[in-house]
Amino acid sequence: MNDLERQIANIPLPQESPELDARIAMLFRAHEREDPEQDLFRDSVDASSIKSLRFNRSSWIPPMLIRVSLVTAAVVLVALTMSLMLNIGVQPVAFGQVQDSVGQVKTVSYLTVMTSLMLESNGNEPSEEIELPFVTQSDIQERIDFLQTKLKALDLSELELAELNAELSAIQSFLAEGAPNLSGLVWQRISGRDRIRTETVFPKGEGMMQLSIFNGRDGRHIARDDEQKQFYILSTFRVTNGTESQVLPDSTADFFDDILSIPEHDAERLAEKVIDEIPVIGFKIKHGDTMTRTYWIDKDSRLPVRIEEQASDGMFLSQTVLSSFTYDAPLDEALFDVKTPEGYDVLEFETTFSNGGLGK
Repeated sequence: MNDLERQIANIPLPQESPELDARIAMLFRAHEREDPEQDLFRDSVDASSIKSLRFNRSSWIPPMLIRVSLVTAAVVLVALTMSLMLNIGVQPVAFGQVQDSVGQVKTVSYLTVMTSLMLESNGNEPSEEIELPFVTQSDIQERIDFLQTKLKALDLSELELAELNAELSAIQSFLAEGAPNLSGLVWQRISGRDRIRTETVFPKGEGMMQLSIFNGRDGRHIARDDEQKQFYILSTFRVTNGTESQVLPDSTADFFDDILSIPEHDAERLAEKVIDEIPVIGFKIKHGDTMTRTYWIDKDSRLPVRIEEQASDGMFLSQTVLSSFTYDAPLDEALFDVKTPEGYDVLEFETTFSNGGLGK
């Protein structure tokens, strides 16, 4: 709408009269148009043109009002959005929110990588790394070759692909010059907090169990040595009441217990950073004078992305990193099967507890 149209649109709608016709004609003559084809509006306006203009000018008002309303609404919406974003930005993530989010998790899988260093006699400065004969460079290279071969399979699920790449990336770093010695690499999968599957990649060797399953629902804890074809029933948790005996369910998933049992005021907030392109906020928890655990939390999900633990007994400095977390992905029931596989030697160590002796 040009200036002339705005002037006419703002004129009140009086009854038709010669005075109104003269007013409109005056406005047209006063307006200089650049379009030569519109000279009739500049020099002469007949009565029919005026009446037609007066009749149609009311139709200009609604589009103008709609435009103004839309612009106003857009401005208000932008202001509200910016205000909301600012309010969200200034609200820090509290450790209690992390605990709430963790408490709602049904399943979790993650990779644990452990390294160890020997300390100097003063207990402050690390010296050369501990030599661990069961985690050699050749062992690591053999595992890398295995993972690279497995990655070529065509029937891998998205989760399997992600876990294989995560493990490959983790252990390749230990082949670099000056890298610390690897003392342990373990996959853990937890379902419902009372079923825990531990798959040990390293250390390996005689007496090392490649698989451990705790099934609190069945009251059994088993371990398996696939190389030696040995199956260990470590314990069967039972509660006795007179002559009757029944399985005592238990829930001891350390991942959940360790986080949920921390008093919120013990969590020291750390500066934000980015891990694997995920904005995270840190919380440091001190456990006495010998151990510190740092949780790096996804700011959106309020769930751990990485957990770093450092502990020292004055002689050794151990570092443990939990990463490659996957939350609430379906876990096959077969992963927590505690039945004895065919062809394995069975060594059983059953423990029976008196009434109320174990459990939560």
